[in-house]
Amino acid sequence: MSLPLQPVMTKFFANKIESSSPDWPDYLLEIANIFAEFDGEELDRDRLLDRFRTLSDRSPYALRDPSNFRDEFGAYGTYLGIYHIERCDGQWVIALSGAARQYLCTSEPDVEAFCRAQLSLFQYPNGAGAVYTKTPTGRLNVRVQANILTDTLREVSHGIRLVPFRMICKALLAKSAAMNIEPQDATLEYPEILALANDSRTNTDPSPSDEQIIEVLNDVQTKNCPPWLFENRLLTKFKRNFHIFTHTGLISRTERGLNLNIDTADKLQAVKEIANMNTFFSALNACNVAPETRECVETIIKSPEWGRYYDASNLPARSLTLVTGSFESDFASPVMLLLREEALPAAAFPPLSRYESSRPSHKQVSAREASNPEIARLRREKANRDHARLVERFAAMSRLAGGDPHENLFIDLFVEINNRKYIFEMKSCNSNNQLAQVRKGISQLYEYRYRSGHSDALLCLVLQCPPSEPWLVDYLVKDRGIFVCWLTDDVNIQCPSECREAFQPFLPG
Repeated sequence: MSLPLQPVMTKFFANKIESSSPDWPDYLLEIANIFAEFDGEELDRDRLLDRFRTLSDRSPYALRDPSNFRDEFGAYGTYLGIYHIERCDGQWVIALSGAARQYLCTSEPDVEAFCRAQLSLFQYPNGAGAVYTKTPTGRLNVRVQANILTDTLREVSHGIRLVPFRMICKALLAKSAAMNIEPQDATLEYPEILALANDSRTNTDPSPSDEQIIEVLNDVQTKNCPPWLFENRLLTKFKRNFHIFTHTGLISRTERGLNLNIDTADKLQAVKEIANMNTFFSALNACNVAPETRECVETIIKSPEWGRYYDASNLPARSLTLVTGSFESDFASPVMLLLREEALPAAAFPPLSRYESSRPSHKQVSAREASNPEIARLRREKANRDHARLVERFAAMSRLAGGDPHENLFIDLFVEINNRKYIFEMKSCNSNNQLAQVRKGISQLYEYRYRSGHSDALLCLVLQCPPSEPWLVDYLVKDRGIFVCWLTDDVNIQCPSECREAFQPFLPG
């Protein structure tokens, strides 16, 4: 038995990130977009607090009391790595992570990919816990939160080198192999996870062997362990924040423990890739032998090194591709290629239904739908908050004009006003991706008009910003027969003169 007389690891993650709500992925996208707005700017907690309060005022799924935002927005940097703080030109500056930029702040956000990639790196001990301030005279200060320093010193003194999500993936695969069952049929019970996090055979190596994992699990099953392992109060505290694992799309949570949610070959490949990682933030290792352990730990926490490390965009391209589920044949094994050989049919075109809200649906989808890249891309695009706001705005204007807006998985909005039918495709965009977004929108509009059977509908492309190329308007309106407009603010739209008659119901009186 290698469990200590008293537990070392008694909690996981942060209570300040309330990921238990099914609406949390939408909220995460809001958070990421706020930090994207402040990327490269000086850290100003009052400005951030005001911005978070604005989110709370208008968002139907803001989860926390605005008074808690000051603590909360720090947690999203510390525990999910959306951003970190750098010293630059005499200022504390917000630096958005590459992973947040790639998977959250994009026209097709993918919360599951972000959570998988980031949690595959989240570890104990880590270098989080710094508090950055600036005096009225402009002097920059940094201190370490006392409770985090205490926890980190304890973890360092016990030689902890633990990556919880990686450990769970590895243990589920090892347990299923030992029991000769399918990986998705194995359950890692909560006392087993607590044991793996506290046993020196498995918590002192970021990638322990399967044999060591099975030894620990066998000790739990035979009750060859201290009584604290089965105390309800400790188990409740330890598993409280395990909801975050479900947002990876790879883990399901039950009363007994955690299971793998792998209904596609890509998901199984992602779990295996995570389980086999050996990446670790090792800067704190030296503090074990340093003359002044406390000073060593404080120095590392005050540095930006953990924030720079905790960014999955720095992972090798092959590993990141496999973890996030975007399939690349160059990286595939022969077995994976065989599994992918079966052709997927085009997604069925569902009937239009009355538009209720742009709030993305998080209902469970079938394995067939989950493995269909077309459906996956559409769901990611609809999850983009800028896209959702465009849809909301035009739905509201449609109702004011006497229309009854409808939608389906493909069509953002369909509405009939004054015996004229409109099919809208919304495109969130910026100067870097507008042309690519317009090209997608053109092909989508033609396809959706044909598949919907509304051959007489006007095709309308709504952009987040004005056309960046002077020829785009002529191409869309005169050559393609597509009406185009863009928002000038949260309320008003602008369009070329050739489109004003078509958009008249949506223009201010």
